[in-house]
Amino acid sequence: MKATTVQELINALEQVKDKTLPVRILPDFFIGDDDAENIWLESIECSDKGQSGYELSGEVRLIGGV
Repeated sequence: MKATTVQELINALEQVKDKTLPVRILPDFFIGDDDAENIWLESIECSDKGQSGYELSGEVRLIGGV
């Protein structure tokens, strides 16, 4: 399921039945390699439109780590 906006991400996550599951991040080139490094969601950052460096558009950043 593709999610390129916060609303699309919310809609996709609402479909997950078990809301206690951890979130793992896969690189876009992931093709099922069992040896791929596990990257887990650690934090979420947000810059609103109009903030310094984000004058034209804001963004949400999902930060992952091992």
